[in-house]
Amino acid sequence: GPGKARLKKDTGKKSYLDKVADGIINVTQRFRYAILTGVLIVTALAIFIGSGVVVDNNSIAFFKKDAPIIQRINEMKESLAGSNMFYLRVTASEGDFKKPENLQYIEDLRDFMDSRGWFDKTITFNDYIKLINREMNEGDPAFFTIPDSEPAIDEYLLFLESEEVEQYVTPEFDDLVILVRHNIYSAADLKTILEE
Repeated sequence: GPGKARLKKDTGKKSYLDKVADGIINVTQRFRYAILTGVLIVTALAIFIGSGVVVDNNSIAFFKKDAPIIQRINEMKESLAGSNMFYLRVTASEGDFKKPENLQYIEDLRDFMDSRGWFDKTITFNDYIKLINREMNEGDPAFFTIPDSEPAIDEYLLFLESEEVEQYVTPEFDDLVILVRHNIYSAADLKTILEE
């Protein structure tokens, strides 16, 4: 027939774990106010000390300023535009980034960033349009600007392959990105700059 479960008789003896658990319960009941006060003090200290912690991913900061790797990075900064980059996205309505006034807004934004000296280089769809505008005017540097009319921009787009500009503007001309190259290694510093 089926096996029967055997019940263990209670001998009244407590196991080692039972004794430890009873001891912990007795201590916490006897000293509950002292324990609560200690936990509150430790929590307050953790909050106070933790509020001064800055989270950052700047691995370069771990090296001394005269370390060979830092010297090489500084040499690279002088000859190359930013080893780090991010994209700044500007969203509008369909066709808005064929309009000269909107492209001029992007130029003004770039001029503002350049005037602050935060970043090494910015690249955007405007660069292509300005380059074609200059070349259509016999290479005159005075024409390295956004043309005044939307038909001129439409005409200049005929000279561009879609693959060239799709990384900077959508085919609907409603989203535009500015590629920003920089040598800021600290996420905290970059966040401060972007908040400004």
